[in-house]
Amino acid sequence: MNIVVDTNEYVEAFFDKAEKHDSSRLVAECSNGVIIITYTQNIKDEVLQVLKSVHASPAFLERAALTFSIGTELSDVAQLELCSDPSDNKFIDCAVAGAVRYLISRDSDLR
Repeated sequence: MNIVVDTNEYVEAFFDKAEKHDSSRLVAECSNGVIIITYTQNIKDEVLQVLKSVHASPAFLERAALTFSIGTELSDVAQLELCSDPSDNKFIDCAVAGAVRYLISRDSDLR
């Protein structure tokens, strides 16, 4: 199954030290190849930058990077501007371009 994952899922997974939340299981399954993420370079850059800004551990940064290395990168994605928050359009654009059924986010602008 291919999905698009919003940055906030990675951040929540990092802060869930007990690994009890859905976001932790999601990142684990993506890093194990059970679920494959679809992403753009812009999404990857944002996720890694935000994780560094919240001082994610090297181990967690490696896990996040692994989700991208085994994921599907899209290039030349149309910009549709469908979201009320322009910074979130990249996730919708990626999901549409990749014909992905699920965009996983806790962001109310993407629900």
